[in-house]
Amino acid sequence: MPSAGHGRGDLPQCTTEDYAVRFADRHRVHDVVSYWAARKPDQIALVDYKRHRQLSWREFEHQAASLALGLLRLGFRQGDYLAVSLPFLLEHILLEYACFQIGVIHAPLDLRLTPGEVISALNLIRAKGFVFPGARAAADFGELGRAVAHHCPFVRHLIQVSPPDETIPGARSFFQWAQETEAPARRGSLLHSELEAARREAVAAVDEHDGVQVIFTTGSTGAPKPALLSHRNITC
Repeated sequence: MPSAGHGRGDLPQCTTEDYAVRFADRHRVHDVVSYWAARKPDQIALVDYKRHRQLSWREFEHQAASLALGLLRLGFRQGDYLAVSLPFLLEHILLEYACFQIGVIHAPLDLRLTPGEVISALNLIRAKGFVFPGARAAADFGELGRAVAHHCPFVRHLIQVSPPDETIPGARSFFQWAQETEAPARRGSLLHSELEAARREAVAAVDEHDGVQVIFTTGSTGAPKPALLSHRNITC
């Protein structure tokens, strides 16, 4: 509760009662995007300054939903883990919220981790998929993808955020995959209708207490450990 003497510069305080009543429709992380997409659909939600790109709330929700369809089509289901070694790109944010929608647990990994450390992290959570960049100024992350493919047979899907001609063997290009996921929607196909029905069912099944994201500890007192956060841990 706000205390006496708080100045104008202080942030407004929110109690658990406020959270329960005023924010009842935003207890799941992706509900926040849906809330603003319904109220301010054309307002800018995301900006990629370096690439001069921006997305409105409507576009944010639509593109995240499209990627959620893509994940369902690959066989991802609630409780599966998707590990991600990506910089803070629009594609990363969209994929993150796609996971949130359907109950897939998003596991971001530090880009500074060595291949051995990444493999150890993936083993701890038994990730079903792994998403990684291509060649960047800092490093060629294709080598990381190859290491994961070799040492983590439980990782069924490798997705590389790179053009198709720069994607390593055994991985799928994120951009090509996103286009393939969007294509049935443009054609209004039966497949899209079935997948959209499955997505809506998956969204409805997600509870605010469900695990949504794994954050690895820093490992200051031992090996990094996965800490599972729920929607409520993040939104409350």
